[in-house]
Amino acid sequence: MVDSDEDFAPQEFPHKDTDVIVDNRDENEGYSSEEVDGTLSRRASSIFSINTTPLAPPNATDIQKFTSDEHHFSMMRNLHMADYITMLNGFSGFYSIVSCLRFTLTGKPHYVQRAHFFILLGMCFDFLDGRVARLRNRSSLMGQELDSLADLVSFGVAPAAIAFAIGFQTTFDVMILSFLFFAV
Repeated sequence: MVDSDEDFAPQEFPHKDTDVIVDNRDENEGYSSEEVDGTLSRRASSIFSINTTPLAPPNATDIQKFTSDEHHFSMMRNLHMADYITMLNGFSGFYSIVSCLRFTLTGKPHYVQRAHFFILLGMCFDFLDGRVARLRNRSSLMGQELDSLADLVSFGVAPAAIAFAIGFQTTFDVMILSFLFFAV
């Protein structure tokens, strides 16, 4: 529960020559103009830039939208482009697990190769979702939680499923896989 709005007040950022200050955004874009005055709302960037500074924490408006029941079943309206790329990461991990299950049913090795491919594809989507969020300077609380879940599926469960499917099935192997799963 949020005690006060002071904990989530917009933070001041040092501005550089390449930064762009926008102070006339309306409520439909996520922030009112009073919340943006003097804060960095968008920085010039590209997907291939090395700048990986974290985004500002969510403001009071985002937290209120995330925690209230006012907009019932409105999860999809609060998602941004980076969140949809994160969903592709989760899909890649899930499809990798399904490919492992198909390998255990049929024994055809191309399913294991497909599972490896989808883990690599998930890595690409995981890289892109962070870059797109920084490029667009947009993030959501739901997207942060979704990113954690997608990473757990793509880089925790799916590699363990591949290892189990290709033969890591003794008790000692399963203990090692369980340890690696919880270490991730």
